Amino acid sequence: MSRPVADFLIENAESLVTPVGPAPVASGAPNTFQRLAAPAVAAAGGRILWVGPAARLTEHVATTPGTMRIDATGCSLVPGFVDAVPPPGPEPGAPDPAHDWALAHGTTTWQAAKRRPEASVLAPVDVLMRTCADLAAAHPAPAGTPEALTAVTPAGAGIQVASMPYALALACLGLGRSFGAALAAATLNAAWALGCDADRGSLEPGKRLDVAVVEGTPERLVAAGAPAVRMVIRGGKLVSWI
Repeated sequence: MSRPVADFLIENAESLVTPVGPAPVASGAPNTFQRLAAPAVAAAGGRILWVGPAARLTEHVATTPGTMRIDATGCSLVPGFVDAVPPPGPEPGAPDPAHDWALAHGTTTWQAAKRRPEASVLAPVDVLMRTCADLAAAHPAPAGTPEALTAVTPAGAGIQVASMPYALALACLGLGRSFGAALAAATLNAAWALGCDADRGSLEPGKRLDVAVVEGTPERLVAAGAPAVRMVIRGGKLVSWI
């Protein structure tokens, strides 16, 4: 059987963490995350072809001299972030510094869409900016309710949108969520809340290649926030790198 040919390859990463399977991910649910050491991610036409151990890449995917290769040495891979509450902004196509900032720090999806009413949206940045309230009291964990994350803050606070890594860190440190629960809320669950989970929110074959490349381990997002994001790939294109 012939192997599909990749036009985009992420290699030499230390690890990869992604929610998998049907959305939404319930907090603490088993078998809903994939964690790989020494992974590779191959794509074609902006879509993921294969995710797995780099040592088995050539069994599943072919490359050519024209394949774009991203060297993620010293870094880890997580899905591009999905903001469950897209910020207000100018008309489509107009320059938007807030969206540019969000994209540069790993947010690859924000869209004006009606959210599923059953989704519980966590907005720790919003609460912190408005009230400096106790975050855990402001956002108690609703039993059995899928949680999605947003980094949006009110325009009156002087910030249109903060970074999703910062929101993820606040979810862990201020709300007591586990890293896995916060990552799911920032990726697959947020995509589910917006109705685009079939295409976004996880690193699985067939989905759009949206990746945040994080310096060190994925958990560094909690300790360092936005500066931990070294590269961003959206739709199979490298759109930001430091």
